[in-house]
Amino acid sequence: MQSFLVTLKQGMRRLAHAPTFTVVSILTLALGVGANTAIFSVIQAVLLQPAGISHSETVASFHTRYTQLNLASIGVSVPDFADAQSLKTIVSEAALSDQGSFNATFGDRALHLRSALVTWQWFQVFGAQPILGRTFLPEEDQKGAAHVVILSFSAWQRLFGGQRDAIGKTLILDEQHYRVVGVMRSDFDWPRSVDLWVPLALTPSAYTLKRAL
Repeated sequence: MQSFLVTLKQGMRRLAHAPTFTVVSILTLALGVGANTAIFSVIQAVLLQPAGISHSETVASFHTRYTQLNLASIGVSVPDFADAQSLKTIVSEAALSDQGSFNATFGDRALHLRSALVTWQWFQVFGAQPILGRTFLPEEDQKGAAHVVILSFSAWQRLFGGQRDAIGKTLILDEQHYRVVGVMRSDFDWPRSVDLWVPLALTPSAYTLKRAL
């Protein structure tokens, strides 16, 4: 426990130096390890049976808490997420999420779409498989990579009438072209009520403390 507390202190120092992103870190935890009790007590295990998630008992949401500053739950810094992700004996998959939105131009229609900006492993963490196409590739979660998007089931119905040829089609989001690579199942709704997912696409330096020093 002492070494774990040291890690938390190191995390607080990093957070003091690094910009805090409005992100939620989602971790899939490997069961059967004694340290699970400690990690669950820190991350609070706030997911309450979200829809469409396989083995939801192994998934937890990671926030930062500083009681002395009266901050009960805030977003984690990206370097702190990288630290949690490195706990390979406990964490088998990890991903980040940030909220966003787009103004979409679709034919003669203008739409406002709710989005989630996520790292490429987002769907693997939840064990969520698309009904069409695929999920994101590692190389698509890079700054400057080609824009790709995964649609929610409801957005697929609204925008493409549920047509299977939606894969490969183009959406214009905030005046930029995005290629549809997947459509998620109707029961997957995480984060809640989003219309689409796009890669978060942070630079490699964002994951290190050196960026903030």
